[in-house]
Amino acid sequence: FAHAWRVMGIEELVCADPADPADACADYNATAVDLFRAAFASPAYTCPQNTYRDGAGCAPCPPAMTSRAGSESAAACFACPAYAYLNCTGGGCNPCPSA
Repeated sequence: FAHAWRVMGIEELVCADPADPADACADYNATAVDLFRAAFASPAYTCPQNTYRDGAGCAPCPPAMTSRAGSESAAACFACPAYAYLNCTGGGCNPCPSA
């Protein structure tokens, strides 16, 4: 997945003791962790078909299984019946065309 990033600002902070809760750095460190989690730990994009959300990213469904776009767990992976495939909308399985 491609991301476009933009720097919103840079602020330099000199800390006396980053471990001291009374120090101004304690608040900045907590904010940095929250921003990291919001931006990277739970990306805003949904996982595509044939994958599911696995922690911070998307994982493929097991072989011979598929899933709808936006699936949140491995339990969402399913197998289409024999001679069928997942349709383009991800809403179900279509039978393969006969020759």
